[in-house]
Amino acid sequence: MDFGKFAGAFPEGLMVTSDGKTLSFKADECIKIGDKFYSVGAVIVKGGNAANVYFYEESTLSDANLRAPVNASGKAAAISNVTFCHIECDDQPKLVIAFKSYLAPSDRACTTGGPGNINFVTYYDFKPGVVGKVYLSAGTTPSTGDLTKPVGNITVGDTNNDGKWDVTIDNTDRTDLLFKDAYLFVGTLAQYTGLYYLNFPYKTGVLETPVAPLTMHLPF
Repeated sequence: MDFGKFAGAFPEGLMVTSDGKTLSFKADECIKIGDKFYSVGAVIVKGGNAANVYFYEESTLSDANLRAPVNASGKAAAISNVTFCHIECDDQPKLVIAFKSYLAPSDRACTTGGPGNINFVTYYDFKPGVVGKVYLSAGTTPSTGDLTKPVGNITVGDTNNDGKWDVTIDNTDRTDLLFKDAYLFVGTLAQYTGLYYLNFPYKTGVLETPVAPLTMHLPF
């Protein structure tokens, strides 16, 4: 690390700052690593030939003013290396799912009707085997769907038996419509809030040949 700049990346959601002498970290919620969520159990802050170990018995999501041990000058050494040790959270955050797609020959579809309208679309709990609905977008504002105009089902499962989740969206209620440019979010509600659909992590891009059903494969 050089003057507060880190050589390696920290897990997404863990914000780490340093002025070279002190270090702070903060996460708004348990941090997703792989398919699990973790808090911080210990931080090892090294400087010179020694290190301070900050241990959190109950785990934590934030702390500040972490330092390396003092050196021969009697002052804290410059931080040269930082290691985070993680503990799996007892209460794993609930994952939610949000979907939007442009349709062929025209119109748009999205998830809606979940517990409140949040940003671009609403959401369903992300649980294996859950079947929700996608709807035509209501009016000129694409933030909600028209509950009287379903397009089809949205299903969570492992369609190709690879041990990772897949999301399948069909057009059983509107077989005349096909999916041509789709965007999917799966994550926590905190990660979703304020996120614009173009920044959803999973997307098809514009399909030369629109399809239905559409299956999007997740990396976990």
